[in-house]
Order: sequence, then C-alpha cells, then structure tokens
Amino acid sequence: MKKLIFRRFAVAIVAAIASGFSVVPHADEEIGYIAGLSIGVREVEFRTSSVSTGVGAAFADISFDETIYVAMFSATVFYEGFYLTAQYDLVPQTETTTLEVNVEAVPGQTAFFPGNDGRRSEYDRVDFNFTAGFNNGKGWNLFGGYKYGRWDLESLEFNFLFQNKDQQFVEDGLFLGGSYTQDFGDIGALTFSMAYASLDSEFSESKVPSEPLPNADLTLGELGFSGTATGLSYGLQWSAGIAENWAYTIGLKFQDYESKNGRAELTILPSPNPILIRDLDTEHKDSTFSVGLMYILD
Repeated sequence: MKKLIFRRFAVAIVAAIASGFSVVPHADEEIGYIAGLSIGVREVEFRTSSVSTGVGAAFADISFDETIYVAMFSATVFYEGFYLTAQYDLVPQTETTTLEVNVEAVPGQTAFFPGNDGRRSEYDRVDFNFTAGFNNGKGWNLFGGYKYGRWDLESLEFNFLFQNKDQQFVEDGLFLGGSYTQDFGDIGALTFSMAYASLDSEFSESKVPSEPLPNADLTLGELGFSGTATGLSYGLQWSAGIAENWAYTIGLKFQDYESKNGRAELTILPSPNPILIRDLDTEHKDSTFSVGLMYILD
C-alpha cells in the first residue's frame, strides 16, 4: 500500500498554493505526511506612488528592487484527498539594497525637497502560510488559506529624506485558488496553479525623530499608511519521483499585489501641520525560481 501511495504521490504532486508550492497525492484511504524543503532565488520589486497636497505639493515615488535567496520549509498531512499544509519561508542572509525616492513638484507648485535620492539599507524578509485543499484524484485541485509576509529595511546611512529611519511593510490575509496537474506516468507531472489574494497591507517606520534634527530647517517624521492589497499569483511546477518515498520539484512562481487610492499624513518638524498625502498606490511583485525535495513519511 505504501508503494501505491508513493507512486500516486510522485507522479501527481499538486502545486497547491498562492503563497508557495505544496504537495499532496491523489485521494487515498490512509493518512499520510509529507515534509518538504526547497531553495530558491526570488526577485522582489516594491513601489509606491502618491501626491501630496497643499503648499509644496508634489508627486513622490518610493521604490526598491532586490534579488534574495530563500529557503522554504513545508509540512503536509493528507487524508482521502483532503490536506492541510504549513509553509515557512526565510532569507538565510540579509541583503543590502537601495531605497530610492523621486519627488517632482505638482505644476504650479515648488516642492519642499524635489529631486532623486537613495539610501543604502539592509533588507530582511519572512513569509508563512497555512493552506487547506481538496484534490479530486483527476488532476484538479481547489485550495484556500491564510498568508503573512513582512519585509524590513534597516538604515545603513543617513540622508535627508529617509534620515536613519527603518521601514517595515506587512501583508496578511486570505487567498483562494485552484490548480491542474497533467500526469506523465513514471516520467513526472506538470502542474499549473493560480490564486487570488486579498490582503491587509501596512507600511510603517521606526527610529523616527521626536524633535528637529540639529542644523536642519525641516525634519521629516513618520510616514505610515495602510490599505487593502489584491492581486493574482501564478505557479508552474514539474515534479517526479527519484527514489522510494522521495520526489523532486522544480518551480516558477509569480505574484503581483496592488493597493489603490490610499491616504496618509507626513509630519514635518517643527511644524504642527502634517503634509496630507492622497492617491497613494503600492505594488509588490515577487518572481521565484525554486528546486526542492519532498519525502513521504512512513
């Protein structure tokens, strides 16, 4: 029976998740457990765009791009086609990136601090998700769950716009999706998955000055905002057995989440009147290539 379970597992692995790749066999009458480890390369893109109002009104964009290495750990329990999966992604080593800002005055205004600037920062990230799903034994899979993602930027140098403030961005919420697996027998299986996510998002800063900096006419306080990010993720995964109870996976995954029309306030010290920010949009893209191993527990 174990060999039958594994053969189904090895040739019909289902890439089941909007937030990662999870695996389950076709429906069977026995409870099974699967442990997985993948390593990958992830291209991260994050951008915000906004318009400030009042005197000194300006268009402002904040962005960074970075390539990181990521380790992905997963655990799955399945029974008669139903399954539960937990996955945890971590960055083994932080990366140095540049947080960039571009400010342009609104026509007819003079921006307080126009131009381009950047600040070196240390980038760190963690993600985890929980997924429940059902595989009908004919290649189709339906799944949904909860995901959480957070990145942190720690300042490595001072500049006027960002000063020495640290930034954090959090996304968490629910996703729902489906996948289809084309079984090629003993050769392996190819799975395409797609999911929609609706996530609460929040941008915040720490190490914010509480009083004007020495020799500075203006000192920026905290920039913080929250919203709802929505978007799609797509996955393509090849999987095949390599030994009894073992399988390998090769995967590609793309996700793109956006929030629109947010509002925020930016304090300027020593002024008691903050700058009002409107039309605040964010976009977060991830592109991941990964290879991994899966083991079905006896």
